[in-house]
Amino acid sequence: MWKEIADQISLVTGETFEINQRQSVGGGCINQGYALVGKTNKYFVKLNSASQVYMFEAEALGLKQMVATQTIRIPKPICYGTAVDCSYIVLEWLDLGGGNSTESWVKMGHQLAAMHQAAPPQPQEELNVGRLNVEGCLENLQPPNLQPPNLQPPNLQPDNLQPPNLQPPNLQPPNLQPPNLQPDNLQPPNLQPPNLQPPNLQPDNLQPLVEMGKFGWNQNNTIGSTPQVNQWMSDWVEFFVEYRLGYQFQLARRRSGHFPKQNQLLAVVPKLLDHQPQPSLVHGDLWGGNAAITMAGEPVIFDPATYVGDREVDIAMTELFGGFPAAFYRGYNEVWPLEQGYKRRKNLYNLYHILNHFNLFGSGYESQANRMIDQILRD
Repeated sequence: MWKEIADQISLVTGETFEINQRQSVGGGCINQGYALVGKTNKYFVKLNSASQVYMFEAEALGLKQMVATQTIRIPKPICYGTAVDCSYIVLEWLDLGGGNSTESWVKMGHQLAAMHQAAPPQPQEELNVGRLNVEGCLENLQPPNLQPPNLQPPNLQPDNLQPPNLQPPNLQPPNLQPPNLQPDNLQPPNLQPPNLQPPNLQPDNLQPLVEMGKFGWNQNNTIGSTPQVNQWMSDWVEFFVEYRLGYQFQLARRRSGHFPKQNQLLAVVPKLLDHQPQPSLVHGDLWGGNAAITMAGEPVIFDPATYVGDREVDIAMTELFGGFPAAFYRGYNEVWPLEQGYKRRKNLYNLYHILNHFNLFGSGYESQANRMIDQILRD
């Protein structure tokens, strides 16, 4: 397996890579992590079962899109694929642990705000990224459907996304009845079919997302190991209710979760989310364990659950599970101040993650979620 991964690194980078040393490092609670050390290069590799390759495919796409904003340091994805009975993703190695200087955290706030301000990816860009130039790496291996059984979301495709009429207009053959063949009228008929120019097959809806005002993503991904459903929607409230809170509540019912005020909560979401956010490319899982400072003092974020959403979902999660230093928030607001009402929306956005923790880790998070629901309804 390791030789296959090394060969794939060599193929993608164009430089021969041989593993001189392999070190087990932290990979979180979802994956196994390793440092692969060669003669001149070092890479970070995450492993999971072969069936989880779709998770690494989505992670690679999300990382690539964040890298493309050229705003904040992201570990560049090198390749991903399957080897023997494992799936893997290879990332550039970054030396983390650069301390907690105020300057670095202010800079992280500046850079995250810049990423949120960057134009989100376009649908055609997402569809064309392929496999990071790893031709044949995942040949004929399609990612499985991330929907758990019987949890298919409703069809939320807007009416204007109907495919264009691809029938060429006026394709009836011309009238080819022979003309009057009197001697003075022996010109051959005009056999050119009229108006046979093909129609414009470019759908009008493939405009940049910043113009479309779209929220979602072009493929499903994961939040931890939980499927995260992404469908393009023009309404942020509908997207968050259907594909974030509503979906987690569906999963929770399968785990016998008890949330008696669920319907009351969902009913007030439109009132709470009345601020009309602009679409931003968000990290999606930005707690303290997914952000760090390099040894050179450079901010870096990683392990995303990327989609296009309200930027406040990222800021809200930075306040969950311990929070970020105050310098981070100062830096963020210097570039793009948070809108009025953020504190009221914060708990609603973080409820998504607490429900996800209930679905991942069990009943210990049920009471916390119910307390959050009570607080949201009181506010």
